[in-house]
Amino acid sequence: MRSKRIRVLKRVPIGIIFLGLSLNLFILPHLVTAQTAPVLYPGFAPIEESKAYLKFLESPKSDYAKILFLIDRFGEADAEIIYEGYVFSTTFAAHFARQFLSRQYRGETPEKWIMRWCNTSVIKGELIWVRLPNQKYKLSREVLLEEVKVLEECLKGKPVS
Repeated sequence: MRSKRIRVLKRVPIGIIFLGLSLNLFILPHLVTAQTAPVLYPGFAPIEESKAYLKFLESPKSDYAKILFLIDRFGEADAEIIYEGYVFSTTFAAHFARQFLSRQYRGETPEKWIMRWCNTSVIKGELIWVRLPNQKYKLSREVLLEEVKVLEECLKGKPVS
């Protein structure tokens, strides 16, 4: 029986053996690590690779810091905010949101802040939308609440899924 196995191995070209070894040793480990930080929405970098997350890790962990993280994360995203029929870049909206947060924050949790200020517009009460680069629309509260959830998972050390 052993001699048959050796004959079969002799028939396999050395290139295929090398390809199999290189896939297992060099390529597959990189693919597995690349999947640990998925992109939730097009236009957003994986959370662990974002400047906002690195900045957040350096700051004291508080609800205020989490909201600032969300603002910074939106500021670096490739998306647009639709507020009362007007379209704003995320960079502009983030700049405005930082100023607004500094004046209006009253110790709320990120979830309460999102539902109070990032769900509907202040004047007309219209829903606030995010237009992603793939031209799909998402409610701003959905995007922000999902980002808070992912941030909490990262802080607990769980794999992001």
